[in-house]
Amino acid sequence: MFRSDIRFAPGLVYGFVVGLGLAGAAGHANATLIGVDIPAITSHDNSDDVGLTVSYLRTFFNNPSIVYLGTIDGPGNNAPNPPAGESITGSSDGLSGTWKSNLDLVFAFDVDAAKHNALESVPPPALSGTWNTSDITNNGGRHPDESYIDFFGDPPAPAIPEPASLTLLGTALAGLGILLRRRQGG
Repeated sequence: MFRSDIRFAPGLVYGFVVGLGLAGAAGHANATLIGVDIPAITSHDNSDDVGLTVSYLRTFFNNPSIVYLGTIDGPGNNAPNPPAGESITGSSDGLSGTWKSNLDLVFAFDVDAAKHNALESVPPPALSGTWNTSDITNNGGRHPDESYIDFFGDPPAPAIPEPASLTLLGTALAGLGILLRRRQGG
């Protein structure tokens, strides 16, 4: 019976870590289309505007913390500075490709191609994924090559231990220690 208690402990700790959200989201993600050429994010020169996209996404996700994370394959339009240390990289064959964030989870990205754009959400937010221009058609009905892609996310706040969680963890560990001592002694 002592061995089953030992095997139970790692599961208990893992469950606690996942419950706190410390395990994080990982893995490759695909995107879901939010919209094409959304008027609320298109400026007067028919190009998407990063500041307007941030405002739109904050409303769409009901999350005031969403920020611009970076751009690949182009400078963007009125793009603010990305968070310190953030880097978005990617590969492209013109019509599709992959992306990867080195720091923050991506909630959404905006693919610009031939002065049209497709805003995509990333459910659940991820550190990498794929993109394509299949939702964008030009006047000839063809899918144009991408010009650039802007990425948006919600950088996590600095980790500050929550006193109640630490107390709960300490109590659980103390209880596990008492249980193990009783098993060894009896």
